[in-house]
Amino acid sequence: MRAWTSFLIRGSLAASVLAAAAAGVAQDRRTVWDGVFNVEQAERGRLEFELYCTDCHQDLTNASDNTEFLRNWGEDNLISLFDVVRESMPDNDPGSLTDAAYVDILAYLLDGNGFPAGDDELVIAELPAIRVEAADGPGEVPDASLVTVSGCLSESDGRWIVSQATVPARTRDPSASSDEDLEAMIDAPLGIGTFELIYVFPAPRDRVGHRVEAKGFLIRDADPDQINTSSVATIAAECP
Repeated sequence: MRAWTSFLIRGSLAASVLAAAAAGVAQDRRTVWDGVFNVEQAERGRLEFELYCTDCHQDLTNASDNTEFLRNWGEDNLISLFDVVRESMPDNDPGSLTDAAYVDILAYLLDGNGFPAGDDELVIAELPAIRVEAADGPGEVPDASLVTVSGCLSESDGRWIVSQATVPARTRDPSASSDEDLEAMIDAPLGIGTFELIYVFPAPRDRVGHRVEAKGFLIRDADPDQINTSSVATIAAECP
């Protein structure tokens, strides 16, 4: 049976990400270590999990090691996990539960992976503002994560290089961002990183010299770090 901590991502994040993010903008930043759910909610989530989920996923009773959970969801926020759960579960009828039930199940997943309970229940509007990170604070996005970077595209000896690149950030959508989102990146600062894009199809020759967004799976054991590429899109037709 598969563990709920090792979901593969299906589809885009959907409109609920944007709506919930807007609701959470004014909230203080919190993490999964700040007691974002309570014991009663996690117990409701356990009952719902056992009713709808254990045909495909193992029970988390007595689980406490969050290593795999952090590898899959670290440096992201809870709305990403919520959307995956809602859009793909139960396997025979995705999206058939209420949002409240999905949030309860999310509380159970947090409890089962060793994150502390608090006094208040987790609510959907808070999910975009709650980060998933290690107990000792934020870190690098794990190797093999689906990430997005932006920077300046060049070609060198048949290799596609993104220089002045931003720090890799988690993404759950391998496709190029919308034109509106790409336009919003134009004034964002560049970074100091360098990445080689591998398995780029089609070859992005028409984007050389552009400021681009690149998405794909991060490979950290190369020099420079590589991105197994899923999409390349132009942010601006020139790069500082």
